[in-house]
Amino acid sequence: MHANFNGGQWVGTATSNPNINRSDTRDTVGFYAQGGPGDVAAAAVAATAAFPAWSTTVPHARHAMLARVAAEIAARNVDLAELVAREEGKTLADAKGEVMCAAQIFDFSPPNACG
Repeated sequence: MHANFNGGQWVGTATSNPNINRSDTRDTVGFYAQGGPGDVAAAAVAATAAFPAWSTTVPHARHAMLARVAAEIAARNVDLAELVAREEGKTLADAKGEVMCAAQIFDFSPPNACG
């Protein structure tokens, strides 16, 4: 089961939901943790605790963090595109374009939106 990321840790749950391949409903892509009210409350507590430090982080440091996300997405574009194609029933070319667009959004947004 794929866990949720909450408060800086991967957290499993008692239940999970299957992610079914839309183009082949016999294919289960994976099982994902299904959070409940307690998980939502824990996420709100973690976000509240993180806010003071994040709110005082200067824009260039925010950009550096999000640029690392963009670089990781770009570096893993083949694997991610295969997952997107499988999950969404897209062609591999369309999925790769979507993955690279996501990387570009992370790289483009920080200097324009974090000031």
